Parts: sequence; C-alpha cells; structure tokens
Amino acid sequence: MKTPINTILKNLITTSVTAFLFVGGQFAATPAPVDYATVQVISSNDSPSVIAEKAAKVLPRAYQSDWMRLERTFFLHFGVNTFNGVEWGTGREEPSIFNPVISVLPAAIADERK
Repeated sequence: MKTPINTILKNLITTSVTAFLFVGGQFAATPAPVDYATVQVISSNDSPSVIAEKAAKVLPRAYQSDWMRLERTFFLHFGVNTFNGVEWGTGREEPSIFNPVISVLPAAIADERK
C-alpha cells in the first residue's frame, strides 16, 4: 500500500517544525506576547526583538496623558552657543561667554502664556 503524498508532506512538515523548536535537547521557549503597559521590565534573557516590542508598547501614565491633553508645551533652552550666535558649537568655546540674564526669563515665560 502506497502512502498518499499529502500524508508524506504533513509528516515532513510536522517533523521539521518539531526539529526547529527542539534546540539543544529542549524545546525552545516561545516568548510570551507583550501587553501594552505604563512600565515594561527588561529581563536579562530578553532578545533584542522582545526588547524592541516592549519599547513600542509603553503607554503614558495618567499624569502624562493629562499633560498632553493640555496641548501646550514650552521648552526654553539656551547654552554657550546662544551667546555665540550659532546653532552648533565646536566644543572649544570660552566658558566665560555663558552669561544668562535671569531677569529676561520671566518676560519670556509671560510672552509664551499669551
């Protein structure tokens, strides 16, 4: 009696999949699905793909969502390059040129609130 080709293929696929999952004398663990959460814990045995998935599934906390709903952000940044009149410095700027005038800050914040 001859074995039908579909039975042969089914047995071959089943054997191949089992051989693929059986690594080093034990079955390879399939990583558990990663849920969306405000905190993701990275374990020492997490693969790079699991770490990437965890990073992609971090949710904002309630206070962060509340802040985002305000739809208002103000970022004020200045450094040595501000006083040089350039966007990118060389790293060889003289530190003494850093001279922020603190009295200007309240006015800048007040302007932004308008």
